[in-house]
Amino acid sequence: MIGRLGGNQEDDRIVEHNYKLETVGGDKVVIDSVTGLMWHQSGSGGFGVSWQKAEEWVGKLNDKGYAWFRNWRLPTLEDAASLLRPSKDSGGLYIDKIFASTQKYLWTGDIYKKEDRWFVDLNQGNVTWSSKYLYGFNRNLRANFIRHVRSNK
Repeated sequence: MIGRLGGNQEDDRIVEHNYKLETVGGDKVVIDSVTGLMWHQSGSGGFGVSWQKAEEWVGKLNDKGYAWFRNWRLPTLEDAASLLRPSKDSGGLYIDKIFASTQKYLWTGDIYKKEDRWFVDLNQGNVTWSSKYLYGFNRNLRANFIRHVRSNK
């Protein structure tokens, strides 16, 4: 599953999304009525973080009640991979322009191997893995970021 998700896409897309940008409780979220997911619009900013720090960050958002909800999580590999588009947008990433384009590499909550976690590379348009212990960098020295998600159904 490492690499591009070609061959299993219809019309060069995995999912035909129906995104809507909303402000809920003063926080910006992207709601997808097709998948039933609500995404953090901008995700984490600044520097990349380790996978453990990503989990801590999501915990803090739940404690705060981001957008009035306390059930945010790291996306599954399938959730995050569904964000990939067949071509780069004007921000230079393989993600819809409704999302902020500062996060090029997104952690998922899924395990690749014992100490490794899957992430989605929005810069190259693929999926791969990284050690959860590397502080903010995957094995190719790219910073990984967080875009938390929750079920909106």
